[in-house]
Amino acid sequence: MFHKLSVYTLKYNDEIIASQIKEDSTSLQFELDHPHLWSAEKPHLYTLIIEVMDGEGLVECISQQVGVREFKIVNGIMCINGQRIIFHGVNRHEFSAYTGRHVSYEETKQDILNMKAHNINALRTSHYPNQSFVYDLCDEYGLYVIDEMNLETHGTWSEYFDKEHIIPDNKPEWLDIILDRANSMYERDKNHPSIIIWSLGNESHGGKNLYEMSQFLRNKDQSRVIHYEGISHDRSYNETSDIESQMYTYVKDIEKYLTTHQDKPFILCEYAHSMGNSNGALFKYIDLEKKYPLYQGGFIWDYIDQALYHDGKLCYGGDFKERPSDYDFCGNGLVFANRKNTPKMQEVKYCYQYVDFTINEQEIKLDNRYLFTDLNEYTLQIDLLCDGYVIKSQNVMIECAPQSTTTIKNPFVVEDNKEYALNIYLKKDNQVYAYEQYIYNYEPQTVKNSSLPVKVVEDYLNVGVVGKDFNVIFSKQKGLVSYRYHQEEYIRVPVKPNFFRASTNNDVENKYGYRYGEWLTASLYAKCQFVRVVKEETSCKIEYTYDLPRLGDELLYLTYTVYGDGKVEVDMSYQPLASNIGMPAFGLLFQLYKDMEHVSYYGFGPEENYIDRNKGAMLGRYGYNVTDNCTPYLYPQECGNRTHVKEVLIHGENKVLLLEGDDFEMSALHYTPYELENARHHDELPEAYQTVLCINEKQMGVAGDDTWGAKTHEEFLLDKNKHHLHFAFKGE
Repeated sequence: MFHKLSVYTLKYNDEIIASQIKEDSTSLQFELDHPHLWSAEKPHLYTLIIEVMDGEGLVECISQQVGVREFKIVNGIMCINGQRIIFHGVNRHEFSAYTGRHVSYEETKQDILNMKAHNINALRTSHYPNQSFVYDLCDEYGLYVIDEMNLETHGTWSEYFDKEHIIPDNKPEWLDIILDRANSMYERDKNHPSIIIWSLGNESHGGKNLYEMSQFLRNKDQSRVIHYEGISHDRSYNETSDIESQMYTYVKDIEKYLTTHQDKPFILCEYAHSMGNSNGALFKYIDLEKKYPLYQGGFIWDYIDQALYHDGKLCYGGDFKERPSDYDFCGNGLVFANRKNTPKMQEVKYCYQYVDFTINEQEIKLDNRYLFTDLNEYTLQIDLLCDGYVIKSQNVMIECAPQSTTTIKNPFVVEDNKEYALNIYLKKDNQVYAYEQYIYNYEPQTVKNSSLPVKVVEDYLNVGVVGKDFNVIFSKQKGLVSYRYHQEEYIRVPVKPNFFRASTNNDVENKYGYRYGEWLTASLYAKCQFVRVVKEETSCKIEYTYDLPRLGDELLYLTYTVYGDGKVEVDMSYQPLASNIGMPAFGLLFQLYKDMEHVSYYGFGPEENYIDRNKGAMLGRYGYNVTDNCTPYLYPQECGNRTHVKEVLIHGENKVLLLEGDDFEMSALHYTPYELENARHHDELPEAYQTVLCINEKQMGVAGDDTWGAKTHEEFLLDKNKHHLHFAFKGE
C-alpha cells in the first residue's frame, strides 16, 4: 500500500531555499541561516509550495505565502524581531456603502494601500475574523494585525445591569462554544505572518471562560500574544491578557496608570474616536510613545464611515425608520463611506510618521524611528518658500540607520526680512512619507495706507463713504450693509459679529448647545449701536458697539476705517466676563453673493484644520471652490476652517475680494452656522443662495478623545482674556 507523501518546497524570489518530503504529516520545520525577516516595514515573504503525491502521481498542489518573524514580550515590552514595536493602528469594520457587509477584494486592497500611504502600520479586525484575503494583503503590503474572535456581549453587562446576566463570564455552558470559535479562527489564520496578536473578542466583560480561552490559544501557539481589553472592567482573571489594553483612556489617566502599573505592555485598542469633524489633540497620544516605553501605541476608531446608499442618498441609522437607533453613530471613519479620505487623514499621516525633524536656520536634524529601514531608501526634498511661493528646492540623499539620528546643514541662507518657510519632505516613488515645516521669524512691515481722498455723506440713518472706484454704506442701526467696488456689490446682508459654530458630533454629545447656547443668542440678536463717525481727508472711521444679550454689561467694540483706495480696516474687541463660559469663536460673518465661489488663500492647509488639529497642516498657498469646502460628514456640522491665515482672495464672476491680516482663521461655505446646525443630512441644507465667509480671531478646537462627553482640551478653548480681531478687506 502506497502512503501519501507531501513534498514541501520553499522559495524566495523564485529561488529554491529548501525542500522536504514527509509522509502523512501536517507540520514541518525549516532551518534558515540568514532568513529575510517579515515586518510591516519589510514584508518579506517566502513561497511555500505543497505537493501531495500518491502512487499514481500528483494529487493536489497549493502555494502559500509564509513569513519568518519573531514577536514576543521581552522585559515587559512587545518586540517584533527584537525591536520595540509601536502600533500606529486603526480599527476596521468590513463595510461597503454599496454592498453592506460584503466588501470586495478591490475595496479591501484600496483600504490597505491607503493605510500604508498614511503611515498606518497596524489593523485590528474589529470585531470578528475578516475574509481571508484581508490577511493575504496584510502579509503582502505589511500591516501588523490583531485578529479578533467573533465575540461581543456588551449588551449583557453594564453598571446598570444585573451581573447575573453577564455572558460568557463563568457560566460553563458557554465554554465549548467560545473555544470552538477560537479554534476556528486559529486553524484558518495561523499561517499568516501579519497576525501577531490573537484577540479574544470585544467588550465581553471578564471571567473564567475567557481565561480558559486564552490558555487554549497559548497552548496552541507560542508565536503570538493574547489580547483582551475586557479585563480592564473585571480583574478577576487578570492574566487572561498578556497586554494591558484599554479604550478611550485620556492621556493624563494613561500617564497616571503607567506610573503605578508596569507589569504589562500598554495599548489602546480603541482611541481617538473619529466621528465627524474630530481627532483633535491626537498628537498628545503620540507623545506618550516617546515618553513611556510601556506605552506601545493604539488603534484609532475607526477606518470607514458605515452608511449605505439607498435611492441615491447616503443613509445612516434611523433613515430606514428602524427604532431604536444610534442614528449616525457609525459615521466615525478616517475615510468617508465612499472610501475617499476625510480631512482628518492629514493629521493622522503626520502624527503617525516615523521620522521626527528638528529644524533651525543652520541645520536639519532627522530622528529615524523606523525599526528596520535606513533613510537612504528615501529622497529628502528641501524647499525654501518666500511668502508661500517656492523659490529654491534641493534634493538630498542621506544615510541614517534605523533608530538613529543624523544632522545635515540647512542648505539655504535667509538674510532679508520676509516671511520664509522651509519645507522638508521624505519621499519615495513620488509619495511623501514624512514632512515638517520650519517658519522663520520675521517682523511684518508696516503697510502705508492710501493718500487718495474720501468723501463722506451722512444723514440720520446712514453714513456713506465714497472714493476712487468704490463706495461703502454703513447703517446706523445695522452696521456695514454695502461695499461696492467697480460698481459690483459684494455684501448681501449686513455684516455681523459671530461667536457660534455649528455643532460637531463631539459637541452634540458633550452638550455643547446647552453649555454655549447664550453665544448663539448673542450671534443672532446682538444689538448694534452707532457711536460716531470720524472724518479725515484720506480716511473715515465708523465706530459701533454691540450689546450682547444675557452676557452682562460689557460691550463689544467694532470699528471700520475706510481709505481712499477702497480698503476697509476692521478692528473688533471684546472683554468677556469671567462669570460667563468662553465663546466658541470670535469673529465676523460676511454673507456674500453666491457667485463668490473660488477661494485662494495663504495660510495653513491644504485640508481643513483647527487649533487642536493642525500639526499636519503647513503654511502655504492653497485654493478650493466654496461648494467643495462643505466637508461631507454624514451629519452636517462645522467644517472647512483654516488656521494661521494671512491672506484670502475670494473670486466671483466679475469681482475679487481681498482680505489680509497677520494671523486669523477663516472658512467659506454656502451655509451659515445656523443652517448647518439645523440639518441632519446634506440634502436638508438649502440650495446655495450665498457665500458665507467667517473671519475669526480664533475658533475652539474640535476635540476627539471620545464622542460621548469628552470636551475640547482647555488649551484649545477661547480664554476669558480680551479678544481682538484685526484685518482689512478690499475689492480687486
